[in-house]
Amino acid sequence: MVKRRAAWALLLFCALSVVWTRPLGRYLGSRIPNDPGDPVLNTYLLGWNATTPPFTAGWWDPPFFFPMRGALALSEHLAGLTVISSPVQLLGGSPVLAYNIAFLGSFALSGWFTYLLVYRLTASTPAAICAGLAYAFAPFRAGQLAHLQVLTSQWLPLQLLAMHAYLARSYWSPGIP
Repeated sequence: MVKRRAAWALLLFCALSVVWTRPLGRYLGSRIPNDPGDPVLNTYLLGWNATTPPFTAGWWDPPFFFPMRGALALSEHLAGLTVISSPVQLLGGSPVLAYNIAFLGSFALSGWFTYLLVYRLTASTPAAICAGLAYAFAPFRAGQLAHLQVLTSQWLPLQLLAMHAYLARSYWSPGIP
């Protein structure tokens, strides 16, 4: 029953993400949300991450700011999104499609991971849904639509959820270093 509720919550947050970012859902492979500034750079970086093994010597040297070495260190490398975006591209999707899936996923996963965390702490589905909605669709996110690196805060509730699970299953004691 708990897994079924979690699956329904994931579907709810996915649907709300598509509705909140409309009409992007109809143009996933051809349009970028917001302005063409940072999203275009981030789309390029996601494409670079899918074609160059991350954290290798060559990865730090994308073909800009030539002849400078290590130019990627001057920007966000978006390596944390490689888990989401590279499989899309390796399966034949474009970098724009990968960007948009990561963009929509940032909302859906932020809400869902927050739902899972709050449900674990409270065992209340309504409280978990409210918390997921509040975190995934917080007003500050509307001002950051051009900054995928800021929007991808879904990892924070996942880390807290993992920490709670670890502490509940381990022999760790706060009094023992």
